Amino acid sequence: MYGYQETITANEVDSQRRYALLNELVGINATCLQGAIFNVLAWLSETYRKAEYLKGSSGRTWRTYALSNGGFYMAPATEVQFRVAVASNYHTSVMSADAVGITACLFAFGQLAEITFESRFVELRDKLYSWAASHPEWPKIRGAID
Repeated sequence: MYGYQETITANEVDSQRRYALLNELVGINATCLQGAIFNVLAWLSETYRKAEYLKGSSGRTWRTYALSNGGFYMAPATEVQFRVAVASNYHTSVMSADAVGITACLFAFGQLAEITFESRFVELRDKLYSWAASHPEWPKIRGAID
């Protein structure tokens, strides 16, 4: 693609702002969305299912990031690496908490778009995808969601 593309940035939001951000983006589906993200990560990662990530936790369990393009994502608040396995495409890898959170959000946005038929979940997925493509672990993220 030719021409100018704005650099997308991610800024962490505190837990109180997270609820306002989620309500702003998905309204009444905010709780459902958080639950979907948590469930997807449990499906993707044995590390998460066994709560091994809590060993590196600073007391908070999740971080939320607002993207400058209007998107957002959540990631576990830990330095622990997550083992990921996606049976449907035979993908396996080890990802940082940030990368596994992005991956879980991309899956959850897609699933909720199919279930609710709401375009806002497609838009959230597309906005996160645009930002994630510049992430250092993009090949792993892409491999998991492909």
